[in-house]
Amino acid sequence: MGDIKNVSKLSMLQWVLPAVALLIFMIVSLNYAQMDVKSNALSDTYNNMSDYAAELGSELRLHMKSVQSRATALADIAGDISDLNTSGQDFAKKYIGGVSSGASEAGGYLVDVHGKGFDSEGNEADVSETEFFKHASEKEAVITDIYGDGVKYTASAIAPVKEGEAVTGYVILNINTKCFESLPLTSKFNGRAEYMLVKSDGTVTSVTGENLLGKGENIVDNSVMELSKETTGTKMARNLENGRSGVVACSVKGENYYLVYKSTKFNGWYVCILVTESYVSGQVARYGDIMKSLITRIVVSMVLFFIIIIAINVIGRAVYSKQSADLKDKAETDLLTGLLNKISTEKYIQDYLEGEGKDKKAMFFLLDIDNFKKINDTMGHAFGDEVLATLGEKISTEFRATDIFGRIGGDEFVVFLKDIKTDEIRDREAARVAEFFKNFKAGEYVKYSATASIGAAMYPKDGTSFETLYKAADQAVYQAKRHGKNQLAFYKQEAEGNVQDSSLKDD
Repeated sequence: MGDIKNVSKLSMLQWVLPAVALLIFMIVSLNYAQMDVKSNALSDTYNNMSDYAAELGSELRLHMKSVQSRATALADIAGDISDLNTSGQDFAKKYIGGVSSGASEAGGYLVDVHGKGFDSEGNEADVSETEFFKHASEKEAVITDIYGDGVKYTASAIAPVKEGEAVTGYVILNINTKCFESLPLTSKFNGRAEYMLVKSDGTVTSVTGENLLGKGENIVDNSVMELSKETTGTKMARNLENGRSGVVACSVKGENYYLVYKSTKFNGWYVCILVTESYVSGQVARYGDIMKSLITRIVVSMVLFFIIIIAINVIGRAVYSKQSADLKDKAETDLLTGLLNKISTEKYIQDYLEGEGKDKKAMFFLLDIDNFKKINDTMGHAFGDEVLATLGEKISTEFRATDIFGRIGGDEFVVFLKDIKTDEIRDREAARVAEFFKNFKAGEYVKYSATASIGAAMYPKDGTSFETLYKAADQAVYQAKRHGKNQLAFYKQEAEGNVQDSSLKDD
């Protein structure tokens, strides 16, 4: 009777516990669903703004590169002028004036290496003391940083004029940052967004849209744009300086906004988009998927409930079987390299020698990485582990799946090739192993060409058990190291020539 009661209680627990778990899961799921909807809506809104800012940055970068290319082309043509100071006036007026009027709307110059020459209207000019001329490079055309006076901001494309290898002057095309104002679609984000081109120090150099902030103002200045308590001007200034993008809540003229700032990946400039808080809130409200999410979660919960009830009687056996298999795999596997560990390597080789391979020939290779202690000492143990892991991966793909390979020590690996029928096969396989490290490189960022000293022993000639084959191969490794490392030697071969290529011959 007592046994029946115990069975009944156990049966009830099997139903009650899943039901309680299901109830808790549903309550937690409903709570998380509400938070997820809002979080996903905010995240999608920010991502849309960030993606559009990145698109504007790409268009601006393309425009700048185009002007830079035009400056380079003009510099190539100007290289034919024998004397820029006497013959450059017509060139500047005809070519630089004609190109810059359409490309940059800010004029340009043709000057000598001292900054003296002519502007795009043909007037004499001296730009030697200007901020942009300091950026001139004798090697290639450059786009300078943005400079200006708070009202007008400009960048310059400066290309060296060369006569042969000598630099004789520079072509300068000025680029008014107003070119940025034609890029944004001001109808986006409910038409209540402001788009700004900002320098890495936070200075606004071009603006279009709502015109909440003006040129010359600084977005990290709290007196211009009050940032939320979570984001200080200092933190955002660091982000701008270091090329990081982000989004911040802020207040401008008493109204709440969100500011997305996105690096253009060009000269430290940023595209900033300022949108109203009401726009973001509206996007969140439009996410009407909350009910769909809740229904889906409830349906999934009910399905899970019945799956649990059905599976509860078999899950014990399944878990036990899986754990047994996992434990067996873990017991046999070297976790770092994924190869067999020392005990399993020895067991599988010994089983083969005592079983199907008893009357066959086989080759036992012992690979000892050269200077492995130096690798750990100079490049760190983590890098040393990466070398071992990479070697394990290469070994597992280089040889036949029927062969046996494992890691038996810190930097020692065993490769056991079964059923070597002829001397020709023996020589070929030995040559292949000898070439194994020829193109071996390890390291994800720093590529390291690891090498190894390799000892080879033949079964049954050099040994009839794992232990005797290992000792024979170990002596061969010592022989390879004695002859300079990074080579393969067979057991009992003492002549210096019996390493590398000639080591493939039996003694």
